[in-house]
Amino acid sequence: MGFLPFFSFETWILLISFVFIFVLYGHWTFGVFEKLGIPGPKPMMYWGTVNRYNQVYYLDDNECAKKYGRVWGSYELRRPMLAVMDPEMLKIILVKECFTFFTNRRNFRLNGDLYDAVNVAEDDQWRRIRNHVTPSFTSGRIKEMFSIMQHHSHKLLVRLQSKMDNKEVKVITIKDIFGPYSMDVMANCVFSVDLDSINEPSNPFITHASKILRFPVPLFLFQGCFPIFLPLLELLGLSLFPKSSTTFFRAVVEKIRAERNESSRKNLADILQNFINYQTNKLGKERENQGLNDHEILSQVTMLLFAGYETSATTLAFLAYTLARHPEVMKRLQQEIDLTFPQKGPVQYDGLMQMEYLSSVVDECLRLYPPAARLERMTKETVKVKGITIPKNMIVMIPVYALHRDPELWPDPEEFKPDR
Repeated sequence: MGFLPFFSFETWILLISFVFIFVLYGHWTFGVFEKLGIPGPKPMMYWGTVNRYNQVYYLDDNECAKKYGRVWGSYELRRPMLAVMDPEMLKIILVKECFTFFTNRRNFRLNGDLYDAVNVAEDDQWRRIRNHVTPSFTSGRIKEMFSIMQHHSHKLLVRLQSKMDNKEVKVITIKDIFGPYSMDVMANCVFSVDLDSINEPSNPFITHASKILRFPVPLFLFQGCFPIFLPLLELLGLSLFPKSSTTFFRAVVEKIRAERNESSRKNLADILQNFINYQTNKLGKERENQGLNDHEILSQVTMLLFAGYETSATTLAFLAYTLARHPEVMKRLQQEIDLTFPQKGPVQYDGLMQMEYLSSVVDECLRLYPPAARLERMTKETVKVKGITIPKNMIVMIPVYALHRDPELWPDPEEFKPDR
């Protein structure tokens, strides 16, 4: 024993107790799915089943689906997650029982200024916010935004043509084109501001929107391994969303609102003005059918901006990629465009909505490359779905990427076939 450090008996007891508790805590949440009879990969202490079969999480989901079927149990660090791909179960979770047992999304709690965004809010608050956000995306509202999209689409074409004419440019990073385009459209639709970031890629809107979903890895790992410290982390004001980015968007929205209060620009029909028109700061039961308060407006506008920017830009980039790889599809799509808008006529909203092959091409692209590779819900109570018991507060994860590659639902799932 002489080779061991000299510690007192009490110190050794403390060290051994610490190691025992540390190891026990690292395994404490494991074994949930074995008790429920649900298959899945074997977890490792603290790390769970993260990247067990592939370093890319959605490819890992795909491998798990091949190995364990349409329902399996996994662990994100110490947190149990039930993966569900069964179509009948999904109908119950996402539709039939959505407002009873599966209303809420996963809440990391370290949300910073975005604690009341529509994708974070829960229960009655979520219902109220959702009721005020969804009217901004009705077919009528989108038709009103169509002229804005046309304006920025013209600028996009001019920008692409200038890139093509520049002989010094050998390679075009298409995401760097579609990203600013998406941001310009979103900013104009949300608060009637023309950023012109298509011609100014260094626009701070692009910079902050790109940063806001890049979670700090050390903080993410710490909160996942030691959720017992979440209240302390919240008290310290730590957030998974970069504070500099949320502060930037808050300052922009506050400046725009102040300018509107001082001018006559209150007859605008953008999303921000719609929120303001129905706003209230009243408390109590009266708020159930009332508008959003100042902070809720800020959170929704911020979330719409960066979520719309990222998903739209990614979809457009993959759409260009798939069309480039399938010239026969591009040729047929061009024929439909020429038939719908002959002699290179202006694009009209009603005509665009009648383009069935275009819709099929976009749908097939979204199947192969979904901008959100996973969806998540939280169970409010223990519930049994198709004979499977889902405990209270369990994360139900829908592996969208893997679901879209289920060969029983999509024959030749890796093939791009718009005529499915």
